[in-house]
Amino acid sequence: MKPGFISSLCLAVMLAVQVTSAAAEESVLSLAGEWGFRLDPKDVGVTQRWFAEKLDDSVSLPGTTDTNHKGVFKDERCVDRLSRVWYWKGPAWYQRDVTIPQAWKGQHISLLLERTKHTRVWVDQTACGTQDSLSTPLVFDLTGALTPGRHTITVRVDNSRLPPVGQAHAFDERTQTSCSRCCTNSSRRSDGAAL
Repeated sequence: MKPGFISSLCLAVMLAVQVTSAAAEESVLSLAGEWGFRLDPKDVGVTQRWFAEKLDDSVSLPGTTDTNHKGVFKDERCVDRLSRVWYWKGPAWYQRDVTIPQAWKGQHISLLLERTKHTRVWVDQTACGTQDSLSTPLVFDLTGALTPGRHTITVRVDNSRLPPVGQAHAFDERTQTSCSRCCTNSSRRSDGAAL
């Protein structure tokens, strides 16, 4: 699989805050870099409250399970379709500490995720929603959970749960990677500023 292709399919993560003043501080907080990580082969992370724990492995985002060498090493070399080197099917957990600036107090804060599979988000131990769409970025409203100060964002992506359209080329491994991807760019305030 070509590296550029994998990169283009990464999930972009950003926090956005609405700013009412044109002279407001930076409204984007970059989430690119190292994230805590854990694969969940038995799908026990939600019941065992992994969002309340520190994840013990790490990945670099933007990236995928493939680009971070997570999962089962397969090194397929198919000539009639895309090939996977690192295979993973199931939930994958991503976690990052963020510090919300004081200037964001009272602002609308959103987390944007680009083209993930079935996704759930927590801030600290507060559930902040579930979404499942491949055609548009996922937007999670984190306003009530992200006050100024330090917080932990945990994202669970499950590539084994298919959208209710059945088998389709939009998420078939023969036409694109179906890895658990979580790429991060930033978080954004609702005025267009991003975390």
